[in-house]
Formats: sequence, structure tokens, C-alpha cells
Amino acid sequence: MLEPGDLLEGKYRVLRQLGAGGIGAVYEAEATDVGRRVCVKTLQGRFAKDGTMLARFRREARTAAAIHHPNIVAVSAFHDGTGGAGSPPFLVMDLIEGQTLHALIRQTPGMDPPRVVRILAQILDALEAAHGHGVVHRDLKPHNVMLTSTRAIDDFVHVLDFGLAGLLDDHRREHLTMTGQMLGTPGFMAPEQVEGQRVDVRSDVFAVGVIGYVMLTGKLPFGGETGPERLVALLESPAAPLRQSRPDVDGELAAILHCALEKEPL
Repeated sequence: MLEPGDLLEGKYRVLRQLGAGGIGAVYEAEATDVGRRVCVKTLQGRFAKDGTMLARFRREARTAAAIHHPNIVAVSAFHDGTGGAGSPPFLVMDLIEGQTLHALIRQTPGMDPPRVVRILAQILDALEAAHGHGVVHRDLKPHNVMLTSTRAIDDFVHVLDFGLAGLLDDHRREHLTMTGQMLGTPGFMAPEQVEGQRVDVRSDVFAVGVIGYVMLTGKLPFGGETGPERLVALLESPAAPLRQSRPDVDGELAAILHCALEKEPL
């Protein structure tokens, strides 16, 4: 792990750690050449030397950097750790200071439908831009959606972490995720992800349906308390009718979300 004061590639000074996961960590840092605070995401330990993981990490940087959209967090630089400065592989992104959609849902269970629609519309705008570049998010969930507010707009959406994204164009991409390898987060994954099958844009649409359902009801559409229970329920149970929990929700909105939650979409 990096420590405050560490200098990456002679340019990015670590200020503090923001989070850590199984394969790496996220830091707030300062780009010393311009005096701007940024977010730095690193690979750590054995993963920093794993060729497959490094290729996936490099792909994350390249695909995210190719997408320019106000609701997608921009990637500005990537370093593969071979510069001789002792730095781990890392990418540099805009630093977003706000709250996650997950935190908002916990604070405000059963959100107001117009607010839900406003947030979902921005997520869908971001996904439309990504899908237009052949990129599927694959791990869309409330933790990966940041919200900021300004004088001009509340609940401005920033979609984070295309770390599990893959290019859809089979003629241009390497198959970094083999069939049979499950990537995603239980509860928000589409059935094809649970079964380790190939995914496409419909998997992201399914995740948006789950997010919308949770924002309105405070609970997952298919039930289950633990990760394994949620996976079984996802594969075997229909989504609970949204309007049983929220009869005030417009029927058209409920129908749209249930359409997104179809296990075998058109």
C-alpha cells in the first residue's frame, strides 16, 4: 500500500487512501505539475505483476479514456508500472467529491419517483455513450454512482469504475473475461452474469432496473438476504411487483422497470 507523501512517477503525490479492495486501492493525490487534486487507482501485490490482470487494467484505462460524457468519470492518464520509478500500475481519474447513490438510498429509502427518474435518466445517458463505444460496464450498482450538487443542479450523476468493462467488438478486443468466469456484484447482476455467460448492453439495462427498483422500495426485486440467496432468487424467482410496495408509483414507470428486469429480454 502507498503512504501519504509517496510520489508516483515523479508527478502524483499521495494525500490519503480513499478505499481498498481485493486487487488494489484508491487514493486522493495531487498532480504536482498543475496543483490539482485527482483520484489514483492502483493495482497492488501479485496483481500488479499478473499479465492478465494488468491487461484488464490497461483496457479499463483505454476504454474509459475514449468515452467523453459529463456523467462518466474521465480517465486522464495511465502508467503500467514499467517506468523505473518503483510505482505500481495506476490510472488517474477526476476526483469526485459527493456521496454515493448507495449512501443516498440508505438515507432516503423509498425515494420520490421524480427524483428517481432524474437520476436514472443520467445513468442511462452515460451508458448510452459507453455502449456507443462498445463498452459494457458489467458491474453497475449504487456504489458505482456518485452524486454531486451545485447551485445549478442537484443529484448530478457520475458513473464510476469501468474496471470490469469489455469491448463488444469481437474483431478488435481480446477476450479478457472467459465464459464461465462470473464478474459482477450479487444483487445487481443479470442472470447471464450469474451463470458465467457472455454479457452485452442488456446486462447493464438489467442493473439499471434493479437500481431503480431499490431506489423506490429500499429492497432488491428478487429477495434474498445473503449473496448466495440473492443469486438463487435471481435465477429462480420473479421480481416482486413494485407497486405492491409502492402503490403511489406511476404504472408506466413500474412497467418500464419490470421490463428492464426481464430475465430473457428481447
